Amino acid sequence: MTKIYVNLYTTTNTAPSPWTNNAYGSGSVGVGVLTADLLDDTSSSTGIGLEVTNAFTGAAGSTGIATADNVWPKEVFDVAWYTDGTDGTLRLTGLTNGDSYTVELAGHTSNSSRDTNFTVGATTTLYDSAGTGVPNAPISFSGTVSGTTLDLTAELVSVFGYTNGFTVELTGASGPTLTGPASTTEGSATVATGTGLDTVTTFSLIHGSNSVVQTIDSATATTLNYVARSGVSLCTPSTIVSGLPLEATISAAGVTPYQIQQEAE
Repeated sequence: MTKIYVNLYTTTNTAPSPWTNNAYGSGSVGVGVLTADLLDDTSSSTGIGLEVTNAFTGAAGSTGIATADNVWPKEVFDVAWYTDGTDGTLRLTGLTNGDSYTVELAGHTSNSSRDTNFTVGATTTLYDSAGTGVPNAPISFSGTVSGTTLDLTAELVSVFGYTNGFTVELTGASGPTLTGPASTTEGSATVATGTGLDTVTTFSLIHGSNSVVQTIDSATATTLNYVARSGVSLCTPSTIVSGLPLEATISAAGVTPYQIQQEAE
């Protein structure tokens, strides 16, 4: 799991860690690449980029709040990028297709009538600005990455729209869960036992002129196909079944297959 914090400020960033890892001031509100490598909450490289694809108008500070009684610090809610005409859009790049995401966004400002519509993916949700009172908690969006980018858009509701910052949490798609019989055999030798290996997509063994191949149909498949390519009489069972990934070597009954191919995602 990867979690990233991004703070959008004016001229001075006073937010505490980990909001200091990715902080962008008023000089970055125009269209362009902010970074090709956001840092996560441990200050480690992620390879995920951030760019502005629709420009913001500027940055504003001093919302006048005394405290932020929720999950974000006061210093993040106290400053924001804003738009007063067209939407402002931030784009995450370098994502992995199929990963799960949770994005949190807030658009607090000192004027309680200046709310902001945020859109992530196909979902739009209103953030209600609390004015000089305690800011409302960030709003959350969850979904699955389609492709390698994800847009976060701020749309003004009345006069101005604001974005204090955002967090994004990414979880990799789990590999297929492979199921099958307790063991498969070639001749009298046990080929594989156990629970299987999640990432194998193709695994081939060869013994003399005989070969046994296991493949998985897709990234979402739940079983491997066990195929005796030739020498069917030496394989048990001799027809396609759901099985387990084959081990690379067998030491039994004088049979020693050799691994010739293994592909993984």
